[in-house]
Amino acid sequence: MYRVLFVALATLFYLPLANADNGLIMAKSPYTVDETLDRFEEAVTNKGMTIFTRIDHAEAAVKVGKELRPTGK
Repeated sequence: MYRVLFVALATLFYLPLANADNGLIMAKSPYTVDETLDRFEEAVTNKGMTIFTRIDHAEAAVKVGKELRPTGK
């Protein structure tokens, strides 16, 4: 879920810098994961949309013995 939100945010703010590979658009954010997600949430809610939840997949992965990059809280 965070990856989807991050990609959407990156696309909105950094489309000119985006690099498409296999249909996935990725862009680097100059902000931390948490700051990026907060900025995305603010932009989305200002447009009248709703964020229902944030899921920390990295935290969930630890419970099954896996490791993922941070996804913010």
